[in-house]
Amino acid sequence: MPGTGGITDEVAIESHDLIHDAELEEQKLHGSHALTNEDPGPAERTGLGQAPPSSSKPAHKESTMDKVKEALHMKK
Repeated sequence: MPGTGGITDEVAIESHDLIHDAELEEQKLHGSHALTNEDPGPAERTGLGQAPPSSSKPAHKESTMDKVKEALHMKK
């Protein structure tokens, strides 16, 4: 579709795949010190008004932002 100004589905999928592959490579190279988290797998869908099960949350998982701050020595 020329002239629409948006990206095509193919470009969006290829871009997503490129980023995903880069994250996997980073996780493979850096292991537990990687700035990205492993894919949690497919999420269980819940309908409106349903809360996700409380047991699905890990106790405390370091966020990507926390890892970046730690790597840049900006943690308080």
